[in-house]
Amino acid sequence: MRTVTKVIPSIVLTLFVSILPVQGYAGKSEQPAPNFSIKHLLDGNQVTLNQYQGKVVYLDFWASWCPPCLKSFPFMEDLQTQYGKQGLVVLAVNLDENTEDAKEFLKEISARNTSNLYQIVITSGRFFIMVNNFSGQERVQSLMINLSNTLVEQIDKKNSIELFSYLPSENIVEGSQVLFCGPFSLQSIFTFGKGDVLLLNGKIFGISANYRSESSKNIAMLIIPYSDSAMALKAYNNLVLNLDPYLEIVGKAEDHFVFLDYNDEYGLVRLEKKLLKIKIHLPSKP
Repeated sequence: MRTVTKVIPSIVLTLFVSILPVQGYAGKSEQPAPNFSIKHLLDGNQVTLNQYQGKVVYLDFWASWCPPCLKSFPFMEDLQTQYGKQGLVVLAVNLDENTEDAKEFLKEISARNTSNLYQIVITSGRFFIMVNNFSGQERVQSLMINLSNTLVEQIDKKNSIELFSYLPSENIVEGSQVLFCGPFSLQSIFTFGKGDVLLLNGKIFGISANYRSESSKNIAMLIIPYSDSAMALKAYNNLVLNLDPYLEIVGKAEDHFVFLDYNDEYGLVRLEKKLLKIKIHLPSKP
């Protein structure tokens, strides 16, 4: 984290003030903390330390060029949630000279995404977006978020299809949803065979999620929407011909087949028009 070497006169307060109510910790001398007055970052109202007289104040300083600061926000929110009723107030003071930099830093990406300092991956409608930070510089992250939102805003969502809407919602394990595109990402879920056995070609995206079952172990479902039924049929036949040798087909029909894996768990692959639907980790034969 970069060290601040000068006092910035335009100190601003973040949104935590609106969530939490602090008196400075007096320590052994029992002397009150000196009062200060700063502006709320979002509404511009003046906030003073004295207004939290009788409370315990956790005072934090952050800046837009400091990505670790963003990671500390959930920690501070947890503190406020856990101890707020006991008199704790969290104040997060921003040190940016330009308040717009701080506001951009606090923005969330308005689409499903995963992100870190080096890359932001976004899915929105039919689009898959990657924003990379090849420099690795922390100050670039706020620019990455701003660029990501600019790109998402340009997407026409009228005729778009949300991939995750293909997954049934009943009994789904929230947070288990995964997007995959290609053999490497697919292998983290299950190995169906060598190479691009599902013919994704790095262009077709599939989705997966875990589901609660009557047994102690969750089952998993994968759905791949192809461009048309002919492409889905081609992928289905390719999977039958090139199925991993550790997977044994124990039942087969025109539009589906059942296999047994090396853990004595079953899997079901079903062709439905342009969709390929796969269930794995089934405790009994479907």
